Amino acid sequence: VGSHPWFSTARPATMADAYADRSYGSDPVGFGKTLGIIVVDFQKAFTRPGGALAGSPHIEAAVEATQRLLTHARAAGVRVAVSYVAYATLDAMPHWKVRAVKTDLFRGMPGTELDPRITAGGQSDYAFD
Repeated sequence: VGSHPWFSTARPATMADAYADRSYGSDPVGFGKTLGIIVVDFQKAFTRPGGALAGSPHIEAAVEATQRLLTHARAAGVRVAVSYVAYATLDAMPHWKVRAVKTDLFRGMPGTELDPRITAGGQSDYAFD
């Protein structure tokens, strides 16, 4: 692997240094004019009892906290975008070691549906897969 910095055995002093060493944050992006919230992967496969990848009490706590946050954000007019994982075909999917991903996360399957506690009964400003 040679002397490439990604393969160095030297440890950066902090995680921030590790990212800075790889030029993360080197170009300023700035802020937009409108606040928004992005919620990632709060879909039924992960959040609902019986979901193929669900079951952790940490997930339930995260859903409940996010639901409270989004209730206040929407009341204040903050836009909410949600993102979920769904694949068109097995060939379109990256190589996963988790069988449930390869069997339950295809477009149109129940596990890819967004958790209604996050989407305020099915509504969201933006949704991306």
